[in-house]
Amino acid sequence: MANIYFIQLIGVLVTGLGIIALTASYYLYGKPLSRDEEIRLDKTGKGFRRIPINLETVVSSAFFLGGMGILTWSKFTPCAFLRYWLPTLPDAVIFLLSCT
Repeated sequence: MANIYFIQLIGVLVTGLGIIALTASYYLYGKPLSRDEEIRLDKTGKGFRRIPINLETVVSSAFFLGGMGILTWSKFTPCAFLRYWLPTLPDAVIFLLSCT
């Protein structure tokens, strides 16, 4: 049974890396919206950007979706995962996560 938690740990790490990589590619390669696009979308002055389709965003998306696929396949439950990896989890955190 411990192997499923290791697979879930890999899934959590891959998903987290995908989110970090998507965020980084958004800030590094994303182009600000033009004034016309901001008016059309009614998003004036909020710093929205267009995400380009390049190798970095494709790989980042693959990492994110791959990690989510691993977590879905392994029937990920945050409470059981946290109790396995952090056995001394405080009661307040267990209550906040609605773990029984």
